[in-house]
Amino acid sequence: MKKKALLASIVTIALCLCLIVGSTYALLTSKAEVNIAVTSGDVNAVATIDSGLKTWSLGQTEANATNGSFVNGGTADIVGGKLIISKMTPGDTVKFTINVKNTSDVVTKYKLSAASTVPVAQAGEDEIKDLIGALSITAHVKAVNRSSTVEQEYAMAYSGANSDKKEFSTGWFTAPATDGENAATIMTIVVTVTFPNRAPELDNPYKKAQASIAFTVDAVQGNGVDSQGNLITP
Repeated sequence: MKKKALLASIVTIALCLCLIVGSTYALLTSKAEVNIAVTSGDVNAVATIDSGLKTWSLGQTEANATNGSFVNGGTADIVGGKLIISKMTPGDTVKFTINVKNTSDVVTKYKLSAASTVPVAQAGEDEIKDLIGALSITAHVKAVNRSSTVEQEYAMAYSGANSDKKEFSTGWFTAPATDGENAATIMTIVVTVTFPNRAPELDNPYKKAQASIAFTVDAVQGNGVDSQGNLITP
């Protein structure tokens, strides 16, 4: 009887040893991991207006340009990102440059827009005549990067059938991704605003009119959407 009891004890101990050994093997496991690093792209464009504003009048050329005054006493100035023109007369022209520096590290689309910002007359106030209805505006856009140069000319004439048009847009065009400050895409936008010298019956309605034009440069990712949520296409 004692022998049988001893044998049972030995078996029990042996089983326990097997369980312990089994647990030890379970701790010796391996694990393989794949790390995924994600960074977001950066759309970074800064627009500035060059201080070299040029103005000239009828009978003059750009070679005779001054910095903000017209022959007949009118003036042009850039204040808070807006071009402010006062007492402009037929034949007057103002020319200035917008510079855009793009250091975006993703493909980017650009658009230049201009809109009249003459305030709407309130109740009891005299209506303000908006001079933009008589103006001719051109925008020469040049974008330069490491591998290519893109130039486009846009002309906006606010006369005749378009006399009520108070804004314009150049449409979108694409700039490649950059890899830092030294590879930036530089956009130069030369804007010319002219009050054409036309027949008196066309110009007289714009006596004592005002013009205030805000220029805006929008930059979005290459496959971005517009303000209505529509995918931007070239």
